[in-house]
Amino acid sequence: MKSVAQSLFFLILLFCFISCANRNVEVAEYDGGTIMKDEISRLINGMGVRELDHLQTKDDYFRFVRKIALEQIILKEVDRTGLAEQPDIREKLYSIRRNTAFEILHKRNVLDKIKIVESDYSDYSTVYELYHIVCRTDTLNENKIEQSRKLLQKLSSEIKSLDDFKKCAEKYSEDATSYDGGYVGKIRFGIMDSEIDKTLKNLEPGKISDIIETYAGLHLLWVNSTEKADMEELFKDRKLYDAIYAQKQENFENIWYGKLLEEKKLKIIEDNIGSSDNSAEVVTYDGRKITMAEISQMIDDLRKNGFPTPTKSELKLKVRDMAAKLVLEAKMESPELLESEEFKKQVKNACDYYLMNEYIDRNKKLEPVTDAEVNDFYEKNVTALFTFKDKDGNAFVQPVSEVRKFIEQKVQDGKMQNARYQLYQNLIKQYNLQIADDALLLLMKERGLKTK
Repeated sequence: MKSVAQSLFFLILLFCFISCANRNVEVAEYDGGTIMKDEISRLINGMGVRELDHLQTKDDYFRFVRKIALEQIILKEVDRTGLAEQPDIREKLYSIRRNTAFEILHKRNVLDKIKIVESDYSDYSTVYELYHIVCRTDTLNENKIEQSRKLLQKLSSEIKSLDDFKKCAEKYSEDATSYDGGYVGKIRFGIMDSEIDKTLKNLEPGKISDIIETYAGLHLLWVNSTEKADMEELFKDRKLYDAIYAQKQENFENIWYGKLLEEKKLKIIEDNIGSSDNSAEVVTYDGRKITMAEISQMIDDLRKNGFPTPTKSELKLKVRDMAAKLVLEAKMESPELLESEEFKKQVKNACDYYLMNEYIDRNKKLEPVTDAEVNDFYEKNVTALFTFKDKDGNAFVQPVSEVRKFIEQKVQDGKMQNARYQLYQNLIKQYNLQIADDALLLLMKERGLKTK
């Protein structure tokens, strides 16, 4: 009995040893660092389906581990060279931190609140058979615009039927649809100007609209009939989804803007707007302030950029914008945000990504493009890229002088890839990077992939 118990005990120990060994096995080693299997497994577990599709063979895993190792090695080089301490880099890293703080706040207050549901498509479920008459307004001739308006007013009182409308469109409309009696087609909301959408919402079939104005000009509309849209087709329409999403995003951003201005500690002292005293406080919030000097500077900047001096009402709106920005900046610098794991993780990833690319750009050795390389590229691609035929079938070949810049860019792109590859190879050699085949096979087995 004792022998059985001892055997069981040793089996348990052996199982624990194998499990621990599997968890702690080194996948890669380089001078000054190691990469463990658990670290790679965590990264793989966070991948999407498309990324996993590119991780199927041992070679795929080798390249993936090498990429992770190279990222760590480059960051070691960043530390060794003191790149992050250079003034221009420090300024960029500060900007990244601020952008990250804003992105998190924007996500919390706007993006996380956006949900697209079936009812959001209800406004788009009606299809209108639409006709229109257009008088263009893209002219400096105010007299012509006024005449066009009077013409449309006259027509709106005279048109009684679709036939009347089509005849008037053929005669008076300044749009490409005039040849077809002003027929636009079967449309739904979100395709034409928002002013047209607003009018269609309340326009009964067989009735003429009032005059509406869009970027294209002055319009009269006629809806001949309506029908229900195919909802399944609407759900598949990516542009429509994006339009609904953008509208919801704008709505939530406006709500967020309003909440920033409703902060209890925020005070806007409107009586001081326009004061001759530059030190006069116009906005205060939690120890921060905006003085008349800053507002005057904002006005001067507008003038320098060719904008007119804002009116009193416009200035009040701009001061509100400055006040909202003041509150936002305070929230971007709050300990609650800066000490959160969400911020720390995102800002580290963003800064690391920037520093790695900056190191690569500064250390890759890029040779200039030579005349011989330009000519060689031209000769190899002259038929495929630089030979054209005119309408009579005659061949025309662009001379190398006309396409030199294009060729130089193409050749430079190839040199760029080679320069990056050579830098990576030098770093692999310099840091003696070694990747364990056995560990790669263990990673593959975790996903149930064939290892032979």
